[in-house]
Order: sequence, then C-alpha cells, then structure tokens
Amino acid sequence: MLILRFVILLLVFVWLAGCAIDRQMFPCRRTYETLSGLVKLPVDDGNQVALVYIENSKAEFTVLFNHGNYEDLGVLEEFLADYSRKGFSIIAWDYRGYGASSGRPKEKNVCSDVQKVFDYAVEELGLDPGKIIVHGRSIGSGPSCELAENNKVGGLIVESGFMSVFSVMLPWAGLPGDKFVNIDKIDKVDCPVLVLHGKHDRTISFDHGQKLYGQAREPKSCHWFDDAGHNDILYFEAEYWQAIKEFKKQKLENKQ
Repeated sequence: MLILRFVILLLVFVWLAGCAIDRQMFPCRRTYETLSGLVKLPVDDGNQVALVYIENSKAEFTVLFNHGNYEDLGVLEEFLADYSRKGFSIIAWDYRGYGASSGRPKEKNVCSDVQKVFDYAVEELGLDPGKIIVHGRSIGSGPSCELAENNKVGGLIVESGFMSVFSVMLPWAGLPGDKFVNIDKIDKVDCPVLVLHGKHDRTISFDHGQKLYGQAREPKSCHWFDDAGHNDILYFEAEYWQAIKEFKKQKLENKQ
C-alpha cells in the first residue's frame, strides 16, 4: 500500500511538473491581429494555428520556420521577408496561444501541430518534402528535430538549440518528464544538418550546440558565432546569412 501511494504521488508530481514546465517553455506572445496572407489551419481540439506562406517563384527550397520564445509572426515579419529575399520560399507558423493561434501550447500539441503544418505544405501547397528545410530557433529546435526525425525532409537547421529542456538546467538529458529530447532525435535525422550557436550564449550554453552537432549524422556542418549570445545571433547578419548560403550550396544542392 505504501509503495502504491508513493507511485501515485510520484506520478502526480511528474504531471504537475510537466504542466509547470510547459507554461515556462511557452510564454505566449501576441503582437498582431492580422497579417497579409494569414491562414488559419485547423488542428486538434477545435483549435487553429496561424501560418503564412511567402512564395519565392525562383526558390528551389522552402524553409519551414519554427520560432523561438517571445516571438510570433508579427515580430518575425521582416526576418521572414529577408529570408525570402535570400532566395527561399518560407512557411512560418505560431504555436497555440501565440499570435493569432488559439489554445495553449505544450510539447505534445506543438509536435502534432508542426506535423500538420508540414502536411499542409505537402498536400495543399504541393511542395516536395525533399525540398523543405526545417529551421528551428531555440525552443523551435524541439518541433524541428521531431519533424525531421519522422519525415523525409531536405535539411535541418538548429539555431541556438538545446539537447533537451531539462539539460538546460541539469547535467543530464532524458530524465522522466523531460521535454524535447533533441539529443536522442538528431542522430536519427536522415538529411543534411546545420547547427548554429553563439559561443557566449548564457541561456542555452554553447556546449548544447557542440553536442547536437557531434551527435548528428553526416552530411552536417556547423557555424559558431564567436561574439554572439542567445538572442543576438541575427545582429551578425552577414555571417548568419553566409552560413545558411554555404549550407544550401555545399550540403543541399550537392545532395540533389
């Protein structure tokens, strides 16, 4: 009886901890009411996620972008337009509770929703999955690694990503209740991988990027920003876009 009570209390603790972690991982942000070309994609539980598709008729590849915390499509508007100007088509979306998306975000529905966004890109927009590059920034590395592990995609970019949520605070990944265990997924990803990370990142330390890169399969590449932290990689604009350009040329185009 004592063992049963202990197990029940442990399960309740893990559940409560998981709920608390989900809330901390996803501090929802809403900076817009509408955007040009905004689509509301139905997902589970009667909710909808907001997405935009910026088509570049000259682009060979489409980037499916999974944003970081404190970002939504409104904040990303200029960044996405710039990505398009660099020669890519773009699909970007907001997690539940962000921007014009309904509901509340948590690991499980973010992973299921990104799959629906990918399916929409393939089935409704008619995009070739082998020409879709999944790009995840910070918390967006979680759904990105999940999607790339379970689908044949053209490439994966992990920007300021983590081994797992727990390992940002603890020396271990994969403990019971851990979230987005990227370190166990990235070695199953069967596409070219690019890892970007700032050496002075105080939010997700540089060793996360190094270990994710080390665990990824070939073909892979990395770019370490000597003077960047977590939120300022984009300040090194020329360096940032050059790394993505080289990845496209050396790893993606050579694979075709």
